[in-house]
Amino acid sequence: MITETINGLTYDFYSFKGKVLGSSKYSSTHVYGGGGNQYGSYPVRSYETVHDIIFIEDAGGKEHEIHMKNWDIGVREGHELLLVWAVQKGRQTGPYLYAKNLNTGMTYTANNTIKNMSRYNFLFLNLNITVPLTAPFVMF
Repeated sequence: MITETINGLTYDFYSFKGKVLGSSKYSSTHVYGGGGNQYGSYPVRSYETVHDIIFIEDAGGKEHEIHMKNWDIGVREGHELLLVWAVQKGRQTGPYLYAKNLNTGMTYTANNTIKNMSRYNFLFLNLNITVPLTAPFVMF
Protein backbone atom coordinates (compact mmCIF):
# COMPACT_ATOMS: atom_id res chain seq x y z
CA MET A 1 0.00 0.00 0.00
CA ILE A 2 1.14 3.50 -0.83
CA THR A 3 -0.51 6.63 0.59
CA GLU A 4 -0.73 9.83 -1.46
CA THR A 5 -2.53 13.13 -0.92
CA ILE A 6 -4.14 14.59 -4.05
CA ASN A 7 -5.99 17.92 -3.94
CA GLY A 8 -6.24 17.70 -0.15
CA LEU A 9 -7.71 14.18 -0.16
CA THR A 10 -5.66 11.23 1.06
CA TYR A 11 -5.80 7.94 -0.82
CA ASP A 12 -4.34 4.52 -0.14
CA PHE A 13 -3.22 2.83 -3.37
CA TYR A 14 -3.27 -0.95 -3.51
CA SER A 15 -2.10 -3.48 -6.04
CA PHE A 16 -2.93 -7.11 -6.60
CA LYS A 17 -1.58 -9.71 -8.98
CA GLY A 18 -3.08 -13.11 -9.55
CA LYS A 19 -3.75 -15.96 -11.94
CA VAL A 20 -7.10 -15.88 -13.72
CA LEU A 21 -9.12 -19.00 -12.91
CA GLY A 22 -12.09 -18.01 -15.04
CA SER A 23 -14.05 -15.03 -16.27
CA SER A 24 -17.44 -14.12 -17.63
CA LYS A 25 -18.80 -11.08 -19.36
CA TYR A 26 -22.28 -9.79 -19.98
CA SER A 27 -23.84 -6.51 -21.03
CA SER A 28 -26.99 -4.75 -20.02
CA THR A 29 -28.85 -2.10 -21.99
CA HIS A 30 -30.53 0.79 -20.19
CA VAL A 31 -33.31 2.70 -21.94
CA TYR A 32 -34.71 6.02 -20.75
CA GLY A 33 -36.62 9.03 -22.02
CA GLY A 34 -39.51 9.16 -24.42
CA GLY A 35 -42.84 10.79 -23.97
CA GLY A 36 -43.48 14.46 -24.06
CA ASN A 37 -45.50 17.36 -22.81
CA GLN A 38 -46.80 20.66 -24.06
CA TYR A 39 -43.22 21.90 -24.59
CA GLY A 40 -42.12 19.07 -26.85
CA SER A 41 -41.12 15.45 -26.85
CA TYR A 42 -38.14 13.73 -25.31
CA PRO A 43 -36.21 11.23 -27.42
CA VAL A 44 -35.69 7.69 -26.27
CA ARG A 45 -32.02 7.12 -25.39
CA SER A 46 -30.08 4.07 -24.34
CA TYR A 47 -26.65 3.07 -23.16
CA GLU A 48 -24.91 -0.23 -22.64
CA THR A 49 -22.94 -1.38 -19.59
CA VAL A 50 -20.36 -4.16 -19.90
CA HIS A 51 -19.88 -6.27 -16.78
CA ASP A 52 -16.72 -8.33 -16.20
CA ILE A 53 -16.60 -10.96 -13.46
CA ILE A 54 -13.11 -12.36 -13.02
CA PHE A 55 -12.00 -15.07 -10.60
CA ILE A 56 -8.36 -14.69 -9.60
CA GLU A 57 -6.09 -16.80 -7.41
CA ASP A 58 -3.40 -14.93 -5.47
CA ALA A 59 0.12 -16.22 -4.72
CA GLY A 60 -1.14 -17.76 -1.47
CA GLY A 61 -3.81 -19.80 -3.24
CA LYS A 62 -6.76 -17.67 -2.09
CA GLU A 63 -9.50 -17.08 -4.66
CA HIS A 64 -10.93 -13.58 -5.27
CA GLU A 65 -14.03 -12.54 -7.21
CA ILE A 66 -13.55 -9.25 -9.07
CA HIS A 67 -16.50 -7.27 -10.49
CA MET A 68 -15.77 -4.45 -12.94
CA LYS A 69 -18.23 -2.28 -14.87
CA ASN A 70 -17.37 -0.87 -18.31
CA TRP A 71 -13.79 -2.14 -18.35
CA ASP A 72 -14.27 -4.86 -20.99
CA ILE A 73 -11.01 -6.62 -20.03
CA GLY A 74 -9.75 -9.40 -22.26
CA VAL A 75 -8.56 -12.30 -20.09
CA ARG A 76 -8.78 -16.07 -20.18
CA GLU A 77 -8.00 -18.88 -17.79
CA GLY A 78 -4.30 -19.02 -16.91
CA HIS A 79 -3.52 -15.36 -17.64
CA GLU A 80 -1.95 -13.20 -14.93
CA LEU A 81 -3.75 -9.97 -14.14
CA LEU A 82 -2.43 -6.95 -12.25
CA LEU A 83 -4.93 -4.54 -10.67
CA VAL A 84 -4.39 -1.17 -8.98
CA TRP A 85 -7.09 0.70 -7.06
CA ALA A 86 -7.42 3.62 -4.66
CA VAL A 87 -9.38 3.99 -1.45
CA GLN A 88 -9.99 7.45 -0.06
CA LYS A 89 -9.19 7.75 3.67
CA GLY A 90 -12.28 7.08 5.74
CA ARG A 91 -13.90 4.85 3.14
CA GLN A 92 -13.99 1.07 2.89
CA THR A 93 -13.76 0.66 -0.88
CA GLY A 94 -12.53 2.56 -3.89
CA PRO A 95 -12.38 2.42 -7.67
CA TYR A 96 -10.06 0.38 -9.84
CA LEU A 97 -7.66 2.65 -11.71
CA TYR A 98 -5.47 0.33 -13.74
CA ALA A 99 -5.44 -3.25 -14.99
CA LYS A 100 -2.79 -5.07 -17.00
CA ASN A 101 -2.95 -8.51 -18.54
CA LEU A 102 0.64 -9.60 -17.96
CA ASN A 103 0.41 -12.32 -20.62
CA THR A 104 -0.83 -10.15 -23.49
CA GLY A 105 0.63 -6.83 -22.31
CA MET A 106 -2.75 -5.09 -22.71
CA THR A 107 -3.34 -2.26 -20.24
CA TYR A 108 -6.62 -0.69 -19.20
CA THR A 109 -7.11 2.57 -17.28
CA ALA A 110 -10.07 4.36 -15.73
CA ASN A 111 -9.29 7.71 -17.32
CA ASN A 112 -12.45 9.48 -16.13
CA THR A 113 -11.95 8.33 -12.55
CA ILE A 114 -8.34 9.48 -12.63
CA LYS A 115 -9.33 12.85 -14.10
CA ASN A 116 -11.89 13.32 -11.33
CA MET A 117 -9.18 12.74 -8.72
CA SER A 118 -7.07 15.62 -10.03
CA ARG A 119 -7.95 19.27 -10.42
CA TYR A 120 -5.63 19.58 -13.42
CA ASN A 121 -7.26 16.63 -15.23
CA PHE A 122 -4.13 14.52 -15.06
CA LEU A 123 -2.46 12.44 -12.42
CA PHE A 124 1.10 11.23 -12.56
CA LEU A 125 1.83 8.28 -10.31
CA ASN A 126 5.11 6.45 -10.07
CA LEU A 127 4.10 3.88 -7.51
CA ASN A 128 6.50 1.39 -5.96
CA ILE A 129 3.89 -1.33 -5.89
CA THR A 130 4.68 -4.91 -4.98
CA VAL A 131 4.46 -6.03 -8.61
CA PRO A 132 6.87 -4.13 -10.88
CA LEU A 133 5.43 -2.70 -14.07
CA THR A 134 7.37 -2.76 -17.31
CA ALA A 135 7.16 1.02 -17.57
CA PRO A 136 6.61 3.86 -15.10
CA PHE A 137 3.03 3.97 -13.89
CA VAL A 138 1.81 7.10 -15.65
CA MET A 139 -1.81 7.68 -16.54
CA PHE A 140 -3.60 10.56 -18.24
